[in-house]
Amino acid sequence: MIREPDEQVINDRFTAKVLGLVLIVFSLLIDASFFMFSTPEAKAKSGFVLIVLLPSLPFIAGGIVLLRRAEKLKEDDD
Repeated sequence: MIREPDEQVINDRFTAKVLGLVLIVFSLLIDASFFMFSTPEAKAKSGFVLIVLLPSLPFIAGGIVLLRRAEKLKEDDD
């Protein structure tokens, strides 16, 4: 039987901040590379921006959530 863990998986502030920033930066890097390396014909289509940006929004939102939750976590004293 599967049950919820008693403790959070990410339990220190630094790890949550790093993972949140990695999610945001990689998503923006992928989006920027789509815009730079696409052909002019593809960029001219009306829905190109939405096709590029919409799939990355959940990852950016996840990174923001991790950054906000990092403020509630304790510092790692190791």
